[in-house]
Amino acid sequence: MPEAAALDAGYASPATVTACEQRGIEPYIATGRDPHHPSWQQRFAPLPDPPSEDASSQVKMAYKLRTALGKAIYGARKCTVEPVIGIIKGVLGFRQFSLRGELAAAGEWCLVCLAFNLKRFHTFFWASLENDGMLPAHWAHHHRRCSACDRLPFPRSSSCRV
Repeated sequence: MPEAAALDAGYASPATVTACEQRGIEPYIATGRDPHHPSWQQRFAPLPDPPSEDASSQVKMAYKLRTALGKAIYGARKCTVEPVIGIIKGVLGFRQFSLRGELAAAGEWCLVCLAFNLKRFHTFFWASLENDGMLPAHWAHHHRRCSACDRLPFPRSSSCRV
């Protein structure tokens, strides 16, 4: 059983808070929409004094979300797999399974994930070499301009016209 739950504003109700507390789960529920780009004064403002006991549940929840623990727990909601799925569908072109059966589909999904991770490794590896100045100048220049070579570690391919 989780110790805490981060929920969006649509779940803000006394019934949700009560249900979480009955199960021993500390709720962290958004009280509204936060601005995307707070000023530096807002970002580094000290935490105000806690609300009084007779404050509304919304005011108490807003304060709880502004604490260091509240920011950490609610911030975990910002991790999302949607970009990964978008890249798998759009860039890798994987839209449906070719194999039937749970075990076969699981194996196929493992291959798709492997392909995604190899693509990321490949991109980050070459970017880190280029950023660290470890690539010869003609390779770095060539790799930025030629998509046909697919960043292979040699100066030029026969298909390259750069």
